[in-house]
Amino acid sequence: MDIQMPELDGIEATKMIRSGKSGALDPATPIVALTAHAMKGDRERYLACGMNGYITKPIDTIQLEASLETLLSPPNPKTKNPPEVPPDAPPESRAARPNPHPPVDFPAFVARLMGDELLAEKIYSSFRADLPVQLEILARAVQQGNVQAIQHQAHKMKGTSGNVCAHALHRTMAEMETAAREADMAQVEELFRQAMQQQEVIGRFEKPT
Repeated sequence: MDIQMPELDGIEATKMIRSGKSGALDPATPIVALTAHAMKGDRERYLACGMNGYITKPIDTIQLEASLETLLSPPNPKTKNPPEVPPDAPPESRAARPNPHPPVDFPAFVARLMGDELLAEKIYSSFRADLPVQLEILARAVQQGNVQAIQHQAHKMKGTSGNVCAHALHRTMAEMETAAREADMAQVEELFRQAMQQQEVIGRFEKPT
């Protein structure tokens, strides 16, 4: 369950499902929070609303598989509640630390897709082709000083760049989302310049053979 969604966020959606008033076939179906944030107290907040655990973006397929195995394993007859997914490990404890060079960590991206290089190439090609379009949308929002539109677009681009392991661009978009939330347009404009430079680097980047 994505936490940040338009109109109805993940917490409210979960409460509706658990209440039995949402029309869901099984109000007790396991729900795992999917969030770009891993702030102190988030896990407790998600569990309190009825979720069974959480994982952070960008999605780690190994962690996702482990979470699904935990939730979908046969229940212990002595346990009434569904199993809880172990919380996501904090970034500093992960074995694979993001490397800022090259602009896209293609081996890590392939590993995230369980070694499917053809799928990785297809997704990456689509990402690179779409990047100028997404930056143009962001540019219009920056020119208009529309902090809500900037925050929305930066959040979207943070997700897509994180998915393909474009770590530098992912960090820039995360910082821009925060700057827009704080209405710091000077910082937004500086980060936008960085994003444009990062696009040029990504455009020249050739994946390792």
